[in-house]
Amino acid sequence: KLSTLTVVSLGGGTLLRDENRALCEENGTVFCIDTPSDEELARRIGAAPGSRPLGDKAKERAAHYASFPNRVAAFFDAQSSLVVVGRGIAPAILARRNIVADETVSRLWAGRLGVSPFATIPSGEEHKTPATVASLWHAFAEKGLGRKDTVVALGGGVTGDLTGFAAATWMRGISWINVPTTLLSMVDASTGGKTGCDLPEGKNLAGAFHFPRLVVIDTDFLETLSPKLISDGRAEMIKHEAIGGKGAGVRSRNRPLRVGATLGEATEPSGASAEESVVRSKELGVRSQGEVNMASLLAAIVEEGNRSRETDIRKMAEEIRETPNRPFSKRVLQLARRFEGRNNFNTEALRHRGTEGNEGSLLALAYPDRVAKNRGNGTFRMVSGRGAFVDETDPLSKSPYLVCCELDDRAGDAKVFLGCPIGEDEIEDLFGDRIIEEPYCAWDRQNDRVKSVVRRKLGEMTLGEKPLSAADASHSVDVDTRVSEALLDGIRQKGVENLPCWTKESRQMRARLRFVHKTLGESWPDATDDATLAALPGFIGGMTKWKDLERLDLFSVFDFILAEAGHDRRELDRLAPTRMEVPSGSHMLIHYEGDEPACEVRLQECFGLMETPKVAGGKVPVVMTLLSPAQRPIQITKDLAGFWREGYQLVRKDMRGRYPKHYWPEDPFTAVATRRTVKRAGQA
Repeated sequence: KLSTLTVVSLGGGTLLRDENRALCEENGTVFCIDTPSDEELARRIGAAPGSRPLGDKAKERAAHYASFPNRVAAFFDAQSSLVVVGRGIAPAILARRNIVADETVSRLWAGRLGVSPFATIPSGEEHKTPATVASLWHAFAEKGLGRKDTVVALGGGVTGDLTGFAAATWMRGISWINVPTTLLSMVDASTGGKTGCDLPEGKNLAGAFHFPRLVVIDTDFLETLSPKLISDGRAEMIKHEAIGGKGAGVRSRNRPLRVGATLGEATEPSGASAEESVVRSKELGVRSQGEVNMASLLAAIVEEGNRSRETDIRKMAEEIRETPNRPFSKRVLQLARRFEGRNNFNTEALRHRGTEGNEGSLLALAYPDRVAKNRGNGTFRMVSGRGAFVDETDPLSKSPYLVCCELDDRAGDAKVFLGCPIGEDEIEDLFGDRIIEEPYCAWDRQNDRVKSVVRRKLGEMTLGEKPLSAADASHSVDVDTRVSEALLDGIRQKGVENLPCWTKESRQMRARLRFVHKTLGESWPDATDDATLAALPGFIGGMTKWKDLERLDLFSVFDFILAEAGHDRRELDRLAPTRMEVPSGSHMLIHYEGDEPACEVRLQECFGLMETPKVAGGKVPVVMTLLSPAQRPIQITKDLAGFWREGYQLVRKDMRGRYPKHYWPEDPFTAVATRRTVKRAGQA
């Protein structure tokens, strides 16, 4: 019986026997290491390609090897880290380790992996600070980590940088393992040994080269990544291929990328397997050695990071060309030679600026999702849909289009640390097959009207637009429907209550509908804002502006709402009449806006009215507000007969002194109602 810490290395044919395989799988986890290329195997054993005795057998056993669920590809990076790539390999490696994870990864993956990180750090580039490193030191101390211990970083590039830097500086350096969980960190940040944190003065100013002892790339982590994070990683893979040629090839273990396809919609070239396909620099449009040199230099500047307040990468490249012996220039040029990888890097050619003007195109090929359009005030919108900004005093803020090479990871718009202008014609040349025309109708709040255009878009970035009416009919757009939907959205934003077509009469009809619904139940429609909006599409055809809504007939809208519920205006008029007749012959307006129907009328006009008028089929009495000759309330009642019997005489006594010219009979039940004074009544 083997202990859980034992590693047994077996030859490729050992597990061909079923009993051997069963024994191994019962006692541990089996990892099948993928065979490198014939050339790489030959290099390792010092033999000519094709002379390895088991080479042909490896091909025969391909199906057998493929049956193992845990397959990994192991290789060493350029320095000293063992890199292991596979699917589902992380749990076995993370068991009983000292793990540091960012909060998001811990929440999503700790339970699934069966691990409990002893320290967590906040997610996001804004937390890549000395304070976070210090918190890790305190966690290391509390955990009691010593010189012989190893710490594991579980997270994206920020987690790797911070944990690696804390490990490099704890007790003058302890071992660490990097388990990257984002595609970008898998293909870029996890190897190379660069660790560190940001300072207010710039990115990665404090740091150290401290190589992880092991890099574990488990592709299961890609399942929880957003499309945007997947695009970030794939763009980095394209960048490496653009500048490195065959020597710097980066393989996509899921699907190879094809330039011209939308990131996230990679396709597999015919005749090539996903395992063997890589993006070639010639496919990316890098045509000459001069362009390869320039691409290598630009990539080196981005990799080294911005150490100054200059944000225009062209000016930084020019300064490096002019002063190649400065320490920063030397580091960048050395890195550029390494990226070029074919010993053809020519510093003199760079000094002559033979590829001046191509920087934007080269960077756009490396960062296709970070091409951005200026939207004013130093802000930009990238192809990915994310916002970015530079200081309004920065000359780059005036660029119509920008490639955002280096960004932070703050919430909202990202700050651009390095960028490069690019022309619209260059964007058309590079990404013409990805540019689409998309009909767009939306409410324009600034102009109070529907905006109807066809937009030319690259991803989420709009290049330009033209009126929808002039668009090609191939768009197959129901323009009227889209315009109506946009106008409805505008009404929703501004509020049904604020429609310019309201009148006193239409507001009363809405109140009557609500009263009947409240009194008689659900069989009657309720004229809410939502119900009104739902009924509008059939009545706003041909309207595009807020002012056009002045001619909207709300009575027809309410009639439609009634008809949909199986009722009509005549029923409404019977149950909730707009006016009621009083004994004087006047027809007084009934108000339905309050909790109860109400009517205001001069007291003299109601003589002889024995009972309180009722609506809703005699179910609801109207609240009567009896007015003085000066139109001031004397009495408010729902029991008119009771008022005549008990309250009228006191009112009469008071009012006769105030208004002697008006009619105040002793018996209100038999008196004749009038709208006139005593004198005028006598003349009549």
